[in-house]
Amino acid sequence: MAGSPWAGRLGLNVDALRAVEGVPDAPAPRPESSAAPLPPVFEGLGPHADAVAVAVAVLGPEAPLGDTAALAQLSLPATLAAVDVLTAAGVLVNRVPLSFREPDTAETVLGGLPVGARITVRLRAAELLRALPGAAERTADQLVRIGSVGLDWAADALCAASAQALDRGDWRAAAEYLRHALAEPMPVAERVAHTQQLAAMLTDTDPLAALTCLLRELRREDTVVEVTATTGLLRRLATRLPGTQDALRLFDEAADRLHLHDPPAAIRLQLTRAGFALFRPGGTTRLSRLADWLAEADLADPPARRGLAAVRACLAALREPRAGDAVELATAVLAEADPRHEWDACWLALSALLLAGDDAATERASRELEAALPVEGAETQRFGCELARAYSLRRQGNLRGTMSTLDSLLAGCAAYGLARDHPIVATAAANLAEALVHTGALRRAEQVLAEYRLDGELRDTAASMCVLRGRGAVAAANGDLDAALTAQLDCGRHVTGWAELNAEFLPWRFEAVRTLLRADRHDEAQALAEADQTAAEAWGTPRALGFATYARALTSNGPQRIALLTEAASLLATAGAALAEARARHDLAQTLRQAGSPAEAEPHLARARELAAHCGAILGAPAPADRPVLTPQERRIARRVARGHTNAQIADELTLARRTVEFHLSSVYRKLGITGRRDLAAWSGPELD
Repeated sequence: MAGSPWAGRLGLNVDALRAVEGVPDAPAPRPESSAAPLPPVFEGLGPHADAVAVAVAVLGPEAPLGDTAALAQLSLPATLAAVDVLTAAGVLVNRVPLSFREPDTAETVLGGLPVGARITVRLRAAELLRALPGAAERTADQLVRIGSVGLDWAADALCAASAQALDRGDWRAAAEYLRHALAEPMPVAERVAHTQQLAAMLTDTDPLAALTCLLRELRREDTVVEVTATTGLLRRLATRLPGTQDALRLFDEAADRLHLHDPPAAIRLQLTRAGFALFRPGGTTRLSRLADWLAEADLADPPARRGLAAVRACLAALREPRAGDAVELATAVLAEADPRHEWDACWLALSALLLAGDDAATERASRELEAALPVEGAETQRFGCELARAYSLRRQGNLRGTMSTLDSLLAGCAAYGLARDHPIVATAAANLAEALVHTGALRRAEQVLAEYRLDGELRDTAASMCVLRGRGAVAAANGDLDAALTAQLDCGRHVTGWAELNAEFLPWRFEAVRTLLRADRHDEAQALAEADQTAAEAWGTPRALGFATYARALTSNGPQRIALLTEAASLLATAGAALAEARARHDLAQTLRQAGSPAEAEPHLARARELAAHCGAILGAPAPADRPVLTPQERRIARRVARGHTNAQIADELTLARRTVEFHLSSVYRKLGITGRRDLAAWSGPELD
């Protein structure tokens, strides 16, 4: 430094810096032929300025002086002399460790190097850093920027960096290092283990990337025959993969590759995927393809035959009138299969019972399966049984039993650590919110949707239909008819894109008809009710026909309305749908009163109240306790609607905008728990006095 014109100005002390950093003088530069070609980025700044600038650019902000000297292949005094010049020129900040004054200088410096030179200098930096303690991630950062180098030590360095990143809780960096490590040569057993480790990291956050990672390993000719861990990861991915064609294609290829190593494992994998794809759009197509795949596979194995029977039971429950042979096939599978080893076939059979509408068989089978599962290690299977049981209870109108089961299920899922977006958790929470609405606990229903993040952007999962139904119920109870109808129609698109014929599993058309009527969109409601009738007749069960007849009744007047409500109540009673029957009988009683037949109305009203009390539901009652009563303006508007006035007439009488009248009327419907003008005309409560 003594010869540097900038030494006095900067005050850099070579001996002091050497003592602080503990770095001996770097060796003299190698012959020019062995060094990376460095361009004259900063002309006129001395012979070593370029080398130091490149070293700082490669090592990044806060580059240690000793590392910079070693990478530049300069002695420490020569490095300090170059630092002196670069600092005076305004390129470097006057401090140690070294850094550029402008952050984008590094890109400028490296951009001036030929590609080969950049690779050479980064590789030299990696070789230098890997010898330093605690520099695993800094070493790996250089290798990541280079790409695959094909050196024996590169994979070890990247794996060490991955472990270090995991120790500090940065799994994203850990996954990136591991992904690059797998591009380097390593022994087969280590490669398989690291592939599985990477897939496990990505399973919950990027399932498609995890699947691609495992499939890449399965495509290799030298992959190990033992694929148990890979199979386990693929089965976990089956619950997470999006329902896109690309994902299905990759998953099918993975199953085909796995079949080469372990046919029974491949069959179990496909059955797992079918169980979680079952309640998604395209689920029927997926089942059909799986039935063909299984038919071509080796079915000498009894569990495989039972798996095929379970798939066929689900297909029958979705597309054969009155569910065809679904119950018989499913019952046979459940009688023979051991849920401890054939859970996927058992889950499909249980789902078939649920889809077929046999609530008693579903509830019984869910309890028997749960009892047969091991005490530990089968938590998600047990949650699946509880979810099926809760749904069968809800179909029967048993709201208390439904909510008790779902509350217990959600508590168990939380204790077990299932994420809130897991299909089981999301489905349970959505069903709980929908049930709460029917008990009048609207605020809690809103809280459930918010707590489980079901009120935001919706992903395509097996829970989508139930989430949309729950959203629609909450929005309708709040009087937000646009949001309610959007959710209900979206739910319908999911259902019709999944169940080819089954018209009873989820009565979305009936719910949308009620919303359309509340919005005074009578023509649309009538058209949807007619479509529901057509679908119900094709399916042919009392439940489907009951909801369809109920929907048609709501869009009718006079004697026809009375006749259809009477028929709907009878069909729903036959189906065991107690809550729906209660509502139909309540509407029938109101219609009979309006028609001047209060004596005929009383038995229906009494039965409706009895059923509602049994279910734990509010029924045409005043607003729930946690909602406000009608405001004076709402009462004025409601009285006029009850007298038969139109919205336009009311707007003129009260000197209001028609939109304001519509807004208040929607609030009246919500608070009174009724569906439209006809119900308001028949209202006998004190709110309009």
